[in-house]
Amino acid sequence: RPSHTLRAHPTSIVIVSVDVRVDSCHALAYGFGGTHLAREVIDREMAGITPEQAAATVARAVEAVQRTLPAESRVAGISISVPGIVDAYTGFVSYAPHLGWRDVEWGPAVLSALDTPLPVSFGNDANLGALGEHLRGAGRGVDAMLYVSGGIGIGGGYVERGRVRMGGAGFAGEIGHMPIDPAGEACPCGARGCWETRIGRDVIASRWNGDFDGVLEAAHRGDPAALAEIEVTGHWLGLGLRGLIAITDPARIVLGGHLAPLLPLVETHVYAECASLPQMRAGRIDIVAGALGEDAALIGGAEVQMIATIGSVSPI
Repeated sequence: RPSHTLRAHPTSIVIVSVDVRVDSCHALAYGFGGTHLAREVIDREMAGITPEQAAATVARAVEAVQRTLPAESRVAGISISVPGIVDAYTGFVSYAPHLGWRDVEWGPAVLSALDTPLPVSFGNDANLGALGEHLRGAGRGVDAMLYVSGGIGIGGGYVERGRVRMGGAGFAGEIGHMPIDPAGEACPCGARGCWETRIGRDVIASRWNGDFDGVLEAAHRGDPAALAEIEVTGHWLGLGLRGLIAITDPARIVLGGHLAPLLPLVETHVYAECASLPQMRAGRIDIVAGALGEDAALIGGAEVQMIATIGSVSPI
């Protein structure tokens, strides 16, 4: 007799993935095979509020997506990404400069607000974004991938043979705080001349005296002032990538956040800045825009929690 074919129902087992951002909180109900079942966005400034208020906001977002799930769905776990250094198991946030947190016992506040028996995991947004792009996006099929996330800050994650390299203390990937311009501006981290003070989204917008989308639109129209700003940004982006390539030797670089729509405008400048590297001369590195947009950390977090909770990777 023909064998029976078993298929995972996309709504049967669900992970609720939460992404805490500086200006909002996003939640996604994520099923087998990468199915997006429900979404909630809470627009509020997360920077400057107390950890308890942030935990309550996370709980509201989780509850909102759970209410809209099909009756047959079973939530099996919750993943929470943070724009900072966070312990995956305890939720202890060592440092999140754009939230204004340092050495914060956030995990207990989150668990109290959620009041759930479900397993809850935490992760750095850039590291989870890197896994999201590696598993579901522009980094699929590549053994060594560097992900650079763009936003108010700049983060990064390096995936090699399916695993994110965390470093000795779990602080690897804070590439936005690479010193790149000794004469540069002060950074929220307390140093001066960090990479994100040159290529951060709001930094680019402030140099343009407008918003980020405005400078992109003007550059696409051929506005000379906007093109000059884009050229400067391309120089600093390429300079930072040149150093990262020399250290990590990726097969592919995936640019996320605001760097993805920026790439077509700065690609020539970036490649010119990196041209002296042997990997670039040999054509061994691709630099591409991310495929998941602002969902990269949500998807990466959901995939990690799906693996941890179910014990196997959801079908790809």
